[in-house]
Amino acid sequence: MKIGIVEPELAQREKLTRLVREKLGWQVLWEVSNGPAAVRRCLHQKPELILMALTLSGGEDGVTVTRNIMKDNPCAIVIITSAEHKSAGIFKALSAGALDAVEMPSDKADSIAHFLSKMKSVRTLVEDNEAGGASANKSASPIKKQTAQNADMLIAIGCSTGGPGAVALLLAELPADLPAAVVIVQHVDEEYASGMAEWLDSQIPMRTRIIQGGEKPEVGTVLLAKTNDHLVMDPTGRLGYTREPVENPYRPSVDEFFCSAGQYWRDKMMAVLLTGMGRDGGRGLLALRRLGYHTFAQNEASCAVYGMPQDAIQRGAADDIMTPQDIGQQLRDMIALPRHGGMMQGGRRL
Repeated sequence: MKIGIVEPELAQREKLTRLVREKLGWQVLWEVSNGPAAVRRCLHQKPELILMALTLSGGEDGVTVTRNIMKDNPCAIVIITSAEHKSAGIFKALSAGALDAVEMPSDKADSIAHFLSKMKSVRTLVEDNEAGGASANKSASPIKKQTAQNADMLIAIGCSTGGPGAVALLLAELPADLPAAVVIVQHVDEEYASGMAEWLDSQIPMRTRIIQGGEKPEVGTVLLAKTNDHLVMDPTGRLGYTREPVENPYRPSVDEFFCSAGQYWRDKMMAVLLTGMGRDGGRGLLALRRLGYHTFAQNEASCAVYGMPQDAIQRGAADDIMTPQDIGQQLRDMIALPRHGGMMQGGRRL
């Protein structure tokens, strides 16, 4: 795999270069300390993956550089964080189009192992995305809808690269007293899930929290998957985690959650697939549409990465193809709510 490194400290650049070359056998195309240099290098020698620090030299941060690269010359970007720098900047970078985040490895064996495992997972996602979308005629495995105990309306959302920002735009259109539950499956490392829930809670009218496991979806609450295992719904309508199927590289998998919800959710549901790299979610979205649930996919122009929605659309899985804001407005209209959603600003609803 060919990579670029954007890191202001020489010692850290050398550490990352050494790890990916010696442990993974990857080729480092270039390494730079600042954003403008990274943007220029991408124009002339585009890598398959960029490892990027949040704090850079040269006056730009990793969020701005991520946004510029994804706009002009998109490729996979993983944000490299430090133990003392796990801030909202991470989720701003993920909203701008970064694929994931991982902590800068220390010299400890377990830290190095975690970093290498993350890199291998990222490679799988990048390669799967480059393989292209599925055939439009490819069908989902048939699933049988079964009875559950929870009768509330459910909005199921799946997303990956660029997801935090897209989700915030969508949910900003819905009120705090929404008479429905929202469950989100976002591809994000479990060490950042709690931070993402806190960040999203500050951006939208509804309250947001992570899913511990064993609870049912709650009216007026946004629930976010928190582990690297798959989020699924059980026959009682409760949410929990499972490692199976272990071979699925998307963790947590949108497909696994959508399909389990299709089996065990007995009342009204609407499902949304937003921006993301790879092909997760399309199979599950198609299964839900075949069960009669209304489905949405994000349109190409508003996506940070079009891979996941594109795959769903090619499968014929989406009833509507819209921007996140338009999806939010459509959900609100379908639930027959007045238009009084809004983004948070300074801790106050607009």
